[in-house]
Amino acid sequence: MATGSDVRLLTLFRTQAGVVTRRQAQALGYTDRQISRRLASGQWIQMRRGVYRHALFDDTDEARVFALVLGGRGYVSHRHAASNYGLDPDLKRWPEVTLRRGTHNELPGVLVHETTQFRAQDITALNGLPISTVERTIMDVAAVERHVWKIMALIDSAREAALTDLTKLGDCLEHHARQGRDGTVRFRQALELIRPDERPAASPWSREVAAGVHATGLPYPHLEEEIRTSDGDVVAQVDLSFDSALLILLDGFNFHGKRRAQTNKDRLQRQRLRSMGFEVLEFTRDRWTENPGAVISEIFGAAMSARPRQVAGPSAT
Repeated sequence: MATGSDVRLLTLFRTQAGVVTRRQAQALGYTDRQISRRLASGQWIQMRRGVYRHALFDDTDEARVFALVLGGRGYVSHRHAASNYGLDPDLKRWPEVTLRRGTHNELPGVLVHETTQFRAQDITALNGLPISTVERTIMDVAAVERHVWKIMALIDSAREAALTDLTKLGDCLEHHARQGRDGTVRFRQALELIRPDERPAASPWSREVAAGVHATGLPYPHLEEEIRTSDGDVVAQVDLSFDSALLILLDGFNFHGKRRAQTNKDRLQRQRLRSMGFEVLEFTRDRWTENPGAVISEIFGAAMSARPRQVAGPSAT
């Protein structure tokens, strides 16, 4: 018959992907002899010293992550942490943790980083797992991801979800930059390109195109600008824009994937923007995928010959 301790321990197994530590079991009243008996019978399986998986649970990636970080040894980090937070950008994703230097244990399928900068302020909890804060997560991704636009897209996603703001991100950067932490250079580059009053980009693709445009020597585009009439009515919120009369619209649908009603609405919106004196370029995701260089070249050429605006500049409202 199951005791209260058995029920509580089984609940702990369930919340930790089938994994517990010896200390956790002992805190619930299990003796060393009882633990040894369960290991000998195959009811529990040792994953590393002092960490066990119940045989009723599969040996999953999640179980290995728990086995590595339980007991204050480390935390979920980098791209795996970004995925757990639900951040959007298309990053390579696999189980990824950071451990205190000198406590390294390898388990199949888990990428392990080591650190000596183990600050409590950088660690929180999510679904029972110790995990780097959103700010530290983005900075850590910057250490392993070479594309600055992907870091900016992570920031957009986190801000859109109200998980952080530019002030908190800046504070995290300044603290770790003083410590010489990896990733701070790209993290700083990303933050410096985001205007304080700028809305988060609607999709990572906007950041990718903006990066390509900026690489040609053009100023970094404005993102998510609201184009208004002289009476203050919003005509459109455009993906990319410049101080000139050039507007860039990015259509994530292919031509046949758009419904007729939406297509007609978009056409009327473009006509209205052009009647206000804007030059409007529109690109589908299919065209970008087929030849991003051609898209960037077309934007560059249009930007170099674009007329001055006849209306107010970018609005953050």
